[in-house]
Amino acid sequence: MAPQLVLAQPWVTGYNSELNLGSGQYWLQYSRMWIDSALKKEMGH
Repeated sequence: MAPQLVLAQPWVTGYNSELNLGSGQYWLQYSRMWIDSALKKEMGH
């Protein structure tokens, strides 16, 4: 398998570049991440 690169904003927490969290459950990782609004505001976004 070839290496893959996954990028995310620093204020997206609970995400560690998983492509899925089980057998074909591509949607599950979205229920485990959230936005750190304070960090996002601190970074000027």
